[in-house]
Amino acid sequence: MSKQSAAIALVLGIILFAPLSATALDPTCLTGEKIGLGCTADADCGAGGMCCTGTTDSDNDGFGDDCDFCRGTGQYDQDEDGICDGDDNCPSVPNPGQKDTDRDGIGDACPGGIEKFAPMAVFKGSWYEMGRQAGGRYAHLIMGFGNLFGWAVNSFKPANAWSPQAYYDEIAPLLPQSYKDHLTGLTDGLVEALPTLSRDEAWSVIAMLNMGTEVLNMKNMASIPAPVQEIIGCTGFAVMSTAGTFLCHNTDAQGTTNGSVIIYWQPDSGYSYMTIDPPGWVDVGFGLNEKGIAVTTNAGSPNDNASMGLPPNVMLRRVMEEASTLEEAVALFQGWLDNGTSFGTGGALLHIVDFNQNTMAKIQLRSNVIQVTYGQHQQSDNSTVFVGSANHYTTDFYYRADYSYPSSFERYERLMDLLDNTTEDFNLAQCWSVLKDTKGGSATNKTISRIAENAAQSKTVFSTIFTPDGMYYSLEPPHLYFEQFTNPQFVGKPAAPGFTIVDAFTAKPRIFFSRLDWTTSSEIEGSRFNMYRSTSRDGSYRKINLLPVKARGKDGAGRAYRFFDFAALGAKRFYYRLECIDASGVSLMHGPVRGTQ
Repeated sequence: MSKQSAAIALVLGIILFAPLSATALDPTCLTGEKIGLGCTADADCGAGGMCCTGTTDSDNDGFGDDCDFCRGTGQYDQDEDGICDGDDNCPSVPNPGQKDTDRDGIGDACPGGIEKFAPMAVFKGSWYEMGRQAGGRYAHLIMGFGNLFGWAVNSFKPANAWSPQAYYDEIAPLLPQSYKDHLTGLTDGLVEALPTLSRDEAWSVIAMLNMGTEVLNMKNMASIPAPVQEIIGCTGFAVMSTAGTFLCHNTDAQGTTNGSVIIYWQPDSGYSYMTIDPPGWVDVGFGLNEKGIAVTTNAGSPNDNASMGLPPNVMLRRVMEEASTLEEAVALFQGWLDNGTSFGTGGALLHIVDFNQNTMAKIQLRSNVIQVTYGQHQQSDNSTVFVGSANHYTTDFYYRADYSYPSSFERYERLMDLLDNTTEDFNLAQCWSVLKDTKGGSATNKTISRIAENAAQSKTVFSTIFTPDGMYYSLEPPHLYFEQFTNPQFVGKPAAPGFTIVDAFTAKPRIFFSRLDWTTSSEIEGSRFNMYRSTSRDGSYRKINLLPVKARGKDGAGRAYRFFDFAALGAKRFYYRLECIDASGVSLMHGPVRGTQ
């Protein structure tokens, strides 16, 4: 993800959801202060530490029992579809049916290795409760990313840098209560989903994921190292014309798959909003709230004279929760510095759009310095308005004679050229044309739609376009996505997500069967449900209904459903998952829930 600084992008570029290798059997800290580093005992890993020794491997999948969270081939089930990653023909997209029409070993959900859609979820309630739901639903994804991310933090952080826990303790007075509650809920959700973890162990992973980026950037970045330049590649822009207003972004990182989840957050207090971010992160990188405010983020470097303070993307979270206008959103950032507080060790380039007023701003941010640029008419002969960024500060905000970042400079120049030559009806199709641009030739590490030319470089992992109605997105480099699929995916705005929402899913044991009940609060025509059963919570799940259960709600209203599993006769323990599939094929998984005594 493009996040808060060049160092963040370096780490994410190295590790973002790359599969764990057989070296996982080497004694490694799975939790604690030294996640990812070698160990011989739990004590070597620091507070909340678990040393994964790998002394036994009951299922012979290459991962030791004490750190194997999936009863099949592979340590994790990162798309939470009930099939361990090593057995899954599309491990990053929920596809419990494993449909593979051409029998090439690659599921229909990711033909040609291109993922069709991202996992999705809806969480409601207090921030603690929503965090708990997210921690339980995406426990494997959070742990898998946390293990790799922790290794990167501990391997690349500056000498004598603080631990994530120490950094959290330092800035805790600055953090919104909703943020703290969310962290606590994530921790408890992890423990409930993975009972072998203690609460201290789970907290160490959550703290690492959310504070590790700041620890990485505690060293002032006076220059951008060449390896980092190979990694950072995000490109963002906002544009308004007579055809509409759009906020567009290519998110780049190294790795083979997308690891973000689309989540609709519906809190008891504050505004509802949607994000597309890793589910273990509590801040916001890319989001749209119910009031029509949308945000995206790019890494910004260098952050000279950096200080400890609020991570910039935590303020983007406040924007999602609190802002109903562009002015309110900008005031949150400006007011933070005016009040004598500072932002953290990572710099940022932020884009914010107000779809109600059709206004936009670009914020260039370092710890104690901010510049806001509002969208203005760029040409005298049309009404197109835009702002845009790659991953470097512009010279009116930051100047140094030796400041050179060739890849970013080239992409920014190309972006400005494409936007400068727009017409008055710059529309959704033209937005996609920019995001999938390869300069009329083959994609490289320097084009807007990027591919990795070698192992050190990053590629575009997902693309987003926010509109007043919701979010369009594609996965993998967009020029490749549109070779496989005709249209991008679309999800509706937070006030009306536009898909079937399951509010509750339970399994109740009876003498001769298990009874599965679920309710929906809204339904979309064409949705359908499937039920899956396993003998263990983290085991492989098999579909138990012969035909899909069709959604029966009308006019967006919800319904109640019931299904009986008579195969549960005499069983001591069964677990169930509920799959909800919309008309486009997007799958939302619910559960697991226990159905027998």
